[in-house]
Amino acid sequence: MIIMKNVILCMAFLFSASVSFSQTITGFVKDNRALPLAGATVRLVRQDDSLRVQTIGTSTEGQFVFANLQPGFFKLSIEMIGHETYQTKLQLDSAQKLLQLPTIVLQPAGAKELGAVVVRSKKPLLEHSIDKTTVNVDAMISSAASNVLEVLSRTPGVTVDNNGSISLNGKSGVLVLIDGRQTYMSASDLAVYLKSIPGASLDKIELIDNPSARYDAAGNAIINLQLKKNRAGGLTGGFSAGYSQGKYGRQNYSLNLNYYSKKITVFTNIGVNADKTYSEDIYQRRYFTAAGDLSSTVALDNNQRNSGRSINIMSGMDYQLSSSTTIGFVGNLNAGKRTSRFDYYSETFDAAKNPAGKGFGNTVGKDSRNNFGLNLNMLHKFKREGQELSGEVNYLNYQSAGQQELENFLEEQMTGITPASRFSYELPSSIHIYTAKADYVQKLKNKGRFEAGIKSSFVKNDNTSDYYDKDGVAPAYDPAMSNRFIYKENINAAYLNGLQNWGRFSAQAGLRMEHTYINGKQPANAALPGTAFSRNYVSWFPSAALSYKLDSAGRNILSVMMSRRLNRPNYQSLNPFLFYRDNYSYSGGNPMLNPQ
Repeated sequence: MIIMKNVILCMAFLFSASVSFSQTITGFVKDNRALPLAGATVRLVRQDDSLRVQTIGTSTEGQFVFANLQPGFFKLSIEMIGHETYQTKLQLDSAQKLLQLPTIVLQPAGAKELGAVVVRSKKPLLEHSIDKTTVNVDAMISSAASNVLEVLSRTPGVTVDNNGSISLNGKSGVLVLIDGRQTYMSASDLAVYLKSIPGASLDKIELIDNPSARYDAAGNAIINLQLKKNRAGGLTGGFSAGYSQGKYGRQNYSLNLNYYSKKITVFTNIGVNADKTYSEDIYQRRYFTAAGDLSSTVALDNNQRNSGRSINIMSGMDYQLSSSTTIGFVGNLNAGKRTSRFDYYSETFDAAKNPAGKGFGNTVGKDSRNNFGLNLNMLHKFKREGQELSGEVNYLNYQSAGQQELENFLEEQMTGITPASRFSYELPSSIHIYTAKADYVQKLKNKGRFEAGIKSSFVKNDNTSDYYDKDGVAPAYDPAMSNRFIYKENINAAYLNGLQNWGRFSAQAGLRMEHTYINGKQPANAALPGTAFSRNYVSWFPSAALSYKLDSAGRNILSVMMSRRLNRPNYQSLNPFLFYRDNYSYSGGNPMLNPQ
């Protein structure tokens, strides 16, 4: 009882201490007409560590409250579209439980006060609409010191796992677009590509949890990455450099140049990235007999290190043929080299948990890539307000060359360490992609719009994996363990989509049709016969959404959404060849997989 009494007294003391040091900062934000500003973005940052940030929005009464604070020095900033940014420094001492700030008045953008410094207005971090949530990257702290994949991992609702797979609000199979265009990359290739683009090159991130019929049916959700394109008059530019330190250091450099006149816009973005990463995976696998009894257990410890350098160059031009018609082109080059080392250690136990053997090995890899893309686009605005027709054609060419050296060893109590296998892979790959699309948009009353369009895409992927046995004196090519997989895909689509607003209510409905034809084959070699498969199908994809704004600022929205989406297996998931990672792990595709 004495011990319990002491524990209770200790807990009460800690609780009272935490309460006594828990402090609050609150205040109200109004415009120059003394009206409350709802939805303003308020940030509180510790002066000694700018990465420790709290961000909230003002209520319908314009109030903000930061609770459970500790004493210290802070920076407070308030941002609202159309208003100047407000900044001030605050101090909380241990004697203050509540710091009530005087009413803060935000001045309209462009306005000046005598003796005051005018701060450039910035957009809020998040903007919500019925069909998407827009993230303004410039409002994200430390985005310039990161690559695009890291910026995504810090975006609200987005999760990036250790393998680079991206999910949105718990949904996997996310389709990632860059400036509205599909990349046609596997998850691992896309992760490498996004790591090569500096975060400072990003302008906006559009999170589309329930895509409308305008977008491709593939993927459970869509993330559209919009790169920067400055339209300020004359010649403008910017340079940013970032460095981050984890187990290893990472560097990002970005240069943006823009020239804008009445009829012509020229832009160039150059990004350089150098990084090194580390990951460790620990597994335990149990093997059972047909009767369900434990037969053995294998403990695995995998360590992987990756390092690479890359450069990304995007350049383009828009030219205004007339007051209603604009044409343009965009070219993109992405090149880089990466090295990796994968080490594993395994230990096997029998059913009685007695040591039965050990295994270890490594995979040393290196690869280089050269990706090129070209886009030609056109926009024509009709005389009727909000009526426009846009079109574009794209060509993408991805070339890569990889090498992998694998060594596996076994250690048994009776025989000691013996080589289990030594082999290598040569992994050249090429992808050619052609797309063409046209979209028509007509704005309606009450901020509504009607959309219709067509799209066609052709993809050819040629992936080779040549196996060389290195257990002998010289490497020996083994056709039975080698593979070449050629995959072709053609998708033709058309859609109709409409959106309308009635006060706080918004509704959206659409229908998309896609005709898909795919063909895959493994050419025969000296040891294996050739195989082939094909698919041909038509699918319909309806979508609908209804939303209601609970407040006039749109900070709280109630939505009901419905859509039919499609997950197509990627080309590697259809390749039936088996790829070995270690003595206990391999992967292989299934050509009979159907979209779902």
